[in-house]
Amino acid sequence: MCMNCEEKAEKITGIVLEFDQAKRKRPVKESVKRKMRTSLNWAILGYLWISMLRRLLFVALGLAAMALGALGVWLPGLPATPFVLVALWACRLFREHLPSAKFLAAEAVGALILLGIGFAAADRITDLSEAHLFSDEVIYSKTTPYQRIVVTRNRDDLRLYLNGHLQFSSFDEYRYHEVLVHPGLAAVAKPDRVLVLGGGDGLAIREILRDPRVGTITLVDLDPGMTALFRDHPTFSQLNGLSLRHPKVSIVNADAFIWIKETPGLYDFIVVDFPDPSNFSLGKLYTTTFYIELRKHLAQGGAAVVQSTSPLFARQSFWCIAATMRSVGLTVTPCHVYVPSFGEWGFMLATHGAYTVPTAFPAGLRFLNPETAKTLFDFGDDMKPVPAEINRLNNQILVHYYDAEWRKIAP
Repeated sequence: MCMNCEEKAEKITGIVLEFDQAKRKRPVKESVKRKMRTSLNWAILGYLWISMLRRLLFVALGLAAMALGALGVWLPGLPATPFVLVALWACRLFREHLPSAKFLAAEAVGALILLGIGFAAADRITDLSEAHLFSDEVIYSKTTPYQRIVVTRNRDDLRLYLNGHLQFSSFDEYRYHEVLVHPGLAAVAKPDRVLVLGGGDGLAIREILRDPRVGTITLVDLDPGMTALFRDHPTFSQLNGLSLRHPKVSIVNADAFIWIKETPGLYDFIVVDFPDPSNFSLGKLYTTTFYIELRKHLAQGGAAVVQSTSPLFARQSFWCIAATMRSVGLTVTPCHVYVPSFGEWGFMLATHGAYTVPTAFPAGLRFLNPETAKTLFDFGDDMKPVPAEINRLNNQILVHYYDAEWRKIAP
């Protein structure tokens, strides 16, 4: 035990014993003195340990709060303000135990001021950064609760970017959307009910509406900002031929992963046009869990098509999607097309039985015809199947494949 503990115990013991001796008018035995000193020594030592641990805990909490505040300010994607406020509260609460508490509090206040300035000028700062990020003129930009939407223009070429990723170029998007829609739609005998998941720009629906046999089209897209833009904007709505205003079209703004589970119904043709599986939130839309629901909603004799990234640049990712869809009982026929702004791009056609390439397509197509359709299903040696695991909700292997492959193209 420490010397201070011994001295304190000795003093307290002496005071207590003197009081007891004066009260009782008799001497106290030495054994009693020893027991009292030992008990007091342990009591004082315990108090010191508890006090020390309490101080350490307070300091740890204060420093943790400051660390969270710093993370909130400097780590992209974290909501900064709550962390800074926690840091300020910690400085106030633990000011007696924190070293340089006033300095830390001043730092937190400064961070709050910077956050306020940044919040007030956020749109201006974003616009300036985008002006350097995109080589073409930015003619529209907006941040919705779900994504950053940017449209650029270079002469007659309009380009849509979502979170910095190119979605289409008006120069060649017809190649992508004709192949996305018509090889599957033309193979269905009676495509009365059509479901489109994703594709809030309305370009896929423009192609679907070329087929007069189609009865109704349900579009499910997460972001109302996206569907409103391509429905109402005088320039952008012209790209899709005012398809989102067509009386056959119903727009549902919902999470397709949840919607397809909760909404019953069979569809003769289904288009799945989601962004690439670049993160786990998107990756879940390429899992067995999602494709099981897709199979349930696909009518007998119907067809579905799934945007499946590039079989050239993301080869293992492409064939992972094929393997995953096959694992739930769908018959899968891969195809691909060259899109100048993208490169080689791939799709999966899914049916309940064998698929036959159509020999006729709607009038007015710019790229697809019965002859070019035959070439869509031939893969060169550099795009042929490679081994890939099945993408499940509990492993999300596709996201890892995709990240590794595209990182080689754009590190």
